[in-house]
Amino acid sequence: MHIDTLQQSGVGEAYTALPSHDWRAFAGSLGVAAARAATLDELDAALAAAAAHDGPYLIEMMVGNHRAPNRLLCRERGGI
Repeated sequence: MHIDTLQQSGVGEAYTALPSHDWRAFAGSLGVAAARAATLDELDAALAAAAAHDGPYLIEMMVGNHRAPNRLLCRERGGI
């Protein structure tokens, strides 16, 4: 079920809010190399670093708070 649908039906934000974990720090605490990317340039650099790294590598992509694309596509095509 879509988060918007849950919120509109009265399910509280405490149950539908997305977590704000620091995945890069968490990966580092486990000995896994990691990077955070908020721009395409940072993503490009993180992918290059991951490709050059010998072992697991986590990339945390910061995408912001955007409505789910599937809901936007539905509106463009005449739904919802």
